[in-house]
Amino acid sequence: MSTVTLGDTARAALDRAEFISGLRALADLYEAQSGLPLPDYGIEVQLDSQVWRKSIKEGAQPWEQEIDPEKSKSKLKSIVRAMGRGRKDKQYSEYSFKCVKRLSENVKLSVRVGREVACTAVKTGETIVHPAHTYTTAARVEEVVEYICDETLLKG
Repeated sequence: MSTVTLGDTARAALDRAEFISGLRALADLYEAQSGLPLPDYGIEVQLDSQVWRKSIKEGAQPWEQEIDPEKSKSKLKSIVRAMGRGRKDKQYSEYSFKCVKRLSENVKLSVRVGREVACTAVKTGETIVHPAHTYTTAARVEEVVEYICDETLLKG
């Protein structure tokens, strides 16, 4: 007896078809069951565009990984392009950049990447951080940075 395995392309096509089928089944269920409550905050399908690679830092262990900024940015651009034309909102957090397209009032599609991939940190000054009186650590100077983000990433 032999085992049949799917290639990466065939597996990806099957996964895509199953995902789309699941979304249709969810929509059909909501259409058929008016008593089924809506999610309190809508629904968001969030894609992650970070691409990881083996660490290239000197002295890195063989298992260490890091984000590949060029491949991650390329993947982000292709996903944003695939989201089509129309308004896309930018959302920033301390750690990430997210591009969100509202498909309706309660349905969103978004793509997320680490902020260091989509934005460049520009030092704007320094600040002195004074720890609470109960800590034994000394005051320290921290850089104040402003993130400048690549606006062309949102062109779709």
